[in-house]
Amino acid sequence: PVSSIPVELHSAILLIGQAFERSFERDEPDEEETTELSSFELRVSHVSKHWRTVALGTGQLWNDIAIQPGYSSERAEAYFARSKRCLLNVQLRDCPDTPSTRKMLDLLFQDSVRWRTCVIEAGLDSLTMTQIVSLAVPNLEEIEINVQPPNRPRRSDESWEGRPVLNGGSPRLKVANLRGFAVHFAQPPLSSVTHLELDYRGRLPLDYEKFREMLTNTPSLVDFSINGEIIDALPHNSHSGSVVLPKLLRLCISSLYGQVYSRILLTVKAPHLQSLVLEGAQNSDLDPFLEAPYDLLHLRSFSLCGSAFAPSKLNKVYASFPSLEEM
Repeated sequence: PVSSIPVELHSAILLIGQAFERSFERDEPDEEETTELSSFELRVSHVSKHWRTVALGTGQLWNDIAIQPGYSSERAEAYFARSKRCLLNVQLRDCPDTPSTRKMLDLLFQDSVRWRTCVIEAGLDSLTMTQIVSLAVPNLEEIEINVQPPNRPRRSDESWEGRPVLNGGSPRLKVANLRGFAVHFAQPPLSSVTHLELDYRGRLPLDYEKFREMLTNTPSLVDFSINGEIIDALPHNSHSGSVVLPKLLRLCISSLYGQVYSRILLTVKAPHLQSLVLEGAQNSDLDPFLEAPYDLLHLRSFSLCGSAFAPSKLNKVYASFPSLEEM
């Protein structure tokens, strides 16, 4: 019988089952699954008294904490308590301003040493954004931040560019996705980040020097994705303002604004780049870059997604980067 299995093995089996179900849900999400016992950890904790004892004693089963509209504060507090001292996967999405939510947020912020991953969706003036400015998250590995702009004019003494968050430190941070106005309002420490995604589709691109400063603080970057109109115009002497990213292997640029492609390619110097992906680029978008290309001796793959290039332009790309193996 299952009750004869050692508790440690039973816990490991439950964790494998949970991971399998979550991977299946990511591939085939079921939006109608909203029952009280819809989650794996709740179902297995109601099989029998023995299973419940094992499940409640397995802290990792309960380490996903989500605070969002319509959430159950009782359930969130129960998960927090059952997670024991395990690292947490925290989601703070448009947190409702209620006493129970503020209590739950206090618990989470006071125990930020346990955060492993974090997703934040919040307004600039929200309690969440105020709290994460000085937060210390020494075990945080991944973060995604999406900031909505305030519904008010900018104050005369207020800067809307380069606002730092997590000033208490995040030495293990490897993956950072900054969406919306997080590019302006919520920049975490990036010195240890290896995978960075910037996604901004508004009308307030970063000043070129701010963009360059951000890249200067990412010496460990391996994978860099840029979506939207991230930066303003280049200075006249663009080469003097370039930033060397010695570990960058993959660069992906997607934009509705043609000038963005060459602006970024003229700024980022990646001598070991292996893969370049351009989404939406059109025939003349690379002209400034191809007129003054730099050596990419390790470039093997050049991908054009939803792009239109004349054969003569493709020939020029091949001539500029003879190491290409596929396009």
